[in-house]
Formats: sequence, C-alpha cells, structure tokens
Amino acid sequence: MHYPDGTSVQAGDLIWWDEGNCVGFVQEIIETEADQCKWGIAQPHISIGGHPYRPAATGFVTCAESLFADEGIGRLTADVCAQLRKAIEHAQVQAGVDLSIVDFVVQTEVRDGVQTAWLIRIKQSGEERGTIRVPVDAVD
Repeated sequence: MHYPDGTSVQAGDLIWWDEGNCVGFVQEIIETEADQCKWGIAQPHISIGGHPYRPAATGFVTCAESLFADEGIGRLTADVCAQLRKAIEHAQVQAGVDLSIVDFVVQTEVRDGVQTAWLIRIKQSGEERGTIRVPVDAVD
C-alpha cells in the first residue's frame, strides 16, 4: 500500500488525514483479502488512530487506499513532526492535565491555505475538555 507520493505506508506512521486537517497515525494496514473480510470491507484500507502518539488510545477511523489523495492522507515530514512535538509541549503548559494520560486529537487551523495554528482538542472520560491553540510561529 502506498501514499499518493508513492512512499510505502507503514503501521505507526504519523500522517495527515481528514483532508489534511488532522494528525493521526496508521494503526493497521488492511490489505489482504482475509483482513478485508475481517473488517467487512471490499478494498484495501488503513485504520487511523486519532491520538498521534498513543496506539492504544480509543477511537479510530478507516480510509480506503483509493481515497488517500482526496482525503489528504500523507506521511508527516520530519520537520512537521518536530513542530508537532513542540506544539504539544506548549499545550502541556496550558492544559491543566497531563497530556500523556488523556486522549487528545490534533487538528490544524488554516487561513488562506496556510497553517496558522495547531489545535489540541483534549478529551477526558469521553468528554471534550477544551481546545488549546498553539500558533505555528510559536513552534518554528
């Protein structure tokens, strides 16, 4: 299975998803006929974890390989991964909870086609606990 840029998909890859607006990771590659049957799907997919650093975090979505380009699915570059880690460090200061033990989803704020901020949406006990906005220029 391959990303639109031709590179191979690997379980654990940090990726863009949701039309390139969210960050997650590849939980599972669903490529074989047996795996597709187990999942009840008819074509190759990946399952995507919403929390970028905790494979055991609850919740996932799936995306068909045929929709990768349309859904903005692609591996994060090393530079973007470094910016994301810095954004999460900034968010930790403001969070009021230990981000290493709660679920959170990472989204982006985009204006005129340019990312302006990271949005860290914190969930605890299944409920949304708030969003921390970290400007991109704070982590460059």
